[in-house]
Amino acid sequence: NNFRTVSMNSVLSLIYQQTNELRGLNKKSEESFSTFPASVPRAGVEPAQVLPHWCLRPARLPIPPSGHLALLVNIAGAKIEKNVTFVNIFLHSMDNFLINSSYLPLNEELSKYKNIYAIVDSNLFSHYSAFIQERFENVFTFESSEQNKSFETVEKIISWLLERNAERDSLLVGIGGGITTDICGFVASIYKRGIRFGLVPTTLTAQIDAAIGGKTGVNFNGIKNVAGTFSKAQFIYINPTFLKTLPERELLCGWGELLKTFIIGDKVSFVEAAEMLKNGTPVNESPELLTKAIRIKSEIVEKDRFESGIRAKLNLGHTFAHAIESCCQLFAPNENICNHGEAVAIGIKIAAKFSHIKGLLSQSEYQLIIETISTAGYPTLGNIIKHCHNTSAEDFRKKLLHFMGNDKKCKEDFINFVFIIGVGEVKIIPTPLTEIEHYIDDLCND
Repeated sequence: NNFRTVSMNSVLSLIYQQTNELRGLNKKSEESFSTFPASVPRAGVEPAQVLPHWCLRPARLPIPPSGHLALLVNIAGAKIEKNVTFVNIFLHSMDNFLINSSYLPLNEELSKYKNIYAIVDSNLFSHYSAFIQERFENVFTFESSEQNKSFETVEKIISWLLERNAERDSLLVGIGGGITTDICGFVASIYKRGIRFGLVPTTLTAQIDAAIGGKTGVNFNGIKNVAGTFSKAQFIYINPTFLKTLPERELLCGWGELLKTFIIGDKVSFVEAAEMLKNGTPVNESPELLTKAIRIKSEIVEKDRFESGIRAKLNLGHTFAHAIESCCQLFAPNENICNHGEAVAIGIKIAAKFSHIKGLLSQSEYQLIIETISTAGYPTLGNIIKHCHNTSAEDFRKKLLHFMGNDKKCKEDFINFVFIIGVGEVKIIPTPLTEIEHYIDDLCND
């Protein structure tokens, strides 16, 4: 009831006992927590500064079943002190996550390396220059955009690393949104046949999706992420306070990925997120929601790290989304008509409509998804096509099919399309491109 008087030993013992019961273990809590402080310092120390050092260190606490992650977050984040929103948690066997509103876990992680190089979104640098300059001597900044997510940028970074004699024991850190984390991971995976890297995602999209799962990549000839690797980061530091400086459009972009994740695996959280979105509640005010989204993706990735099966569920909405983005790059390359999250939201609407047409998704669930996305303020596909002044609607749809045919998920004129069975359940069904072409006018009709 009172953070200043609660015994940290007793709280950790409770977590330990409940975790052991869940895993069927019968060890005594005293054996694992004998080295912890008897109580929390009383004055002059913020909870966020205390918890990262003592809570849930993997060497002293058995990793719980990932489905019970929220239990640990609630105990450490809500029962001890209301102001504590994140603690240093480790997701299942993916023990490279640092989710915290304090910089201490990041500082601790960086202290393990001597030679560190940072790739930073130039727009972010203007907001967090002190944070970056205090921690990194070698900083490469670039304008984060789909046009710059290219081999040209990769070559510039590699040249920059060579000029600074970066060796194989170096650490490369990507600080920014999904484009930055993708490029960082890709460069690290190919530079001198691979160096270690860490990620500091600062956008909602990156924190719950792009930085998670070990996918890296760059665009080529207008095709999204056609060149890339699978490479696991040494750590992923997620701090919800970064979200406070995001523009409204960028936050809405992240909401698209958040809704996608909950459609895949958590109806209760989808309804909660939809209500928050409707009421304009800032997402950083619900760290538990972010944690749930991270857990869902992490669990799927752990089961299928190289996307040979179940991981393809995470592509919900992306078949059309990537094609829409490619069309926008082709017909209006410098106008930023549609960003990734907006394209995903449109892609989810199309997937819901396709699922409903095929009789897989009920009318009520279909309406729930469509109404949630439609009232959030995302652009419609019709509006996007109108802003592409250099093409007609017919040509746009033809190119849409062309880019879908070049999608990584496409095999022998079939595409592994992610259909929605209900909010919280999706199914991958190989679908002929000719079938999608048959319905293209209906699907693209807002």
